[in-house]
Amino acid sequence: MSNAPRRDGSWIVQVEKAAAAAILEWPPELATAITRYFRSFALEAGDAYARGRKLPGDPLDESGLRFSRVVDRPTRDDESILFEYVVVPAERAIRVTIVVWYS
Repeated sequence: MSNAPRRDGSWIVQVEKAAAAAILEWPPELATAITRYFRSFALEAGDAYARGRKLPGDPLDESGLRFSRVVDRPTRDDESILFEYVVVPAERAIRVTIVVWYS
């Protein structure tokens, strides 16, 4: 995969190796759901960054590029997923660094 900015202006999601390995251990329907969520989330967060708006989630430092976010599992009220991400403007990417599934 090239890290060059996309010509169409879209944003992508990159999931770091350890986070991807964790997701692969989850039930298949949950892994598929979070993968789809991350793809749409990259567009939402990338658009917010590009427009100078507040990014989704809670800031993790003063850089304005590192955030955490919790999402509830849509099919189960008692389960949530926490993930941390970094905005990489030069690559027009949202990089997921940590992901935790908990109930």
